[in-house]
Amino acid sequence: MTKSSVSYLVDALERMGDMPDSKKAEQLKMSAQALWNYKNGVSKMDNFACIMVGRYLGIDPMAIIAACEEERAKNEEKQGFWRDFRSTLGTLVATLVLTTLLMMTPTPASAATADTVNISYDKCLLCLINYTNLPQRDPPLTP
Repeated sequence: MTKSSVSYLVDALERMGDMPDSKKAEQLKMSAQALWNYKNGVSKMDNFACIMVGRYLGIDPMAIIAACEEERAKNEEKQGFWRDFRSTLGTLVATLVLTTLLMMTPTPASAATADTVNISYDKCLLCLINYTNLPQRDPPLTP
């Protein structure tokens, strides 16, 4: 089950501890009225609010933005798009992190001399190829 946009907001507010909502809103760079509206489902968070909540939680704000967009979508096709996007978002982030780590991994020879870090492009390319071979529900968008 994927999280709702409000649940991300509530998680951030709970982490802030015992303080008035006005102070919590100030920390998230939004008005107290906007915070109340988001928390009570009167309106969905805008992208800036999603980014601020994501930063506070230490997570990728795109997960929150995608949750809001899925909830805002008026038809099943658009909701499905955002649902698929959310499900592949974690895979994409993991692939990028793994690729970065592999690029920084020294070869045995350079590790022995400890003078340089060898950027291994073949490992990076392999990760990207594996990512692009993941099953996709819809074909890529065309211009």
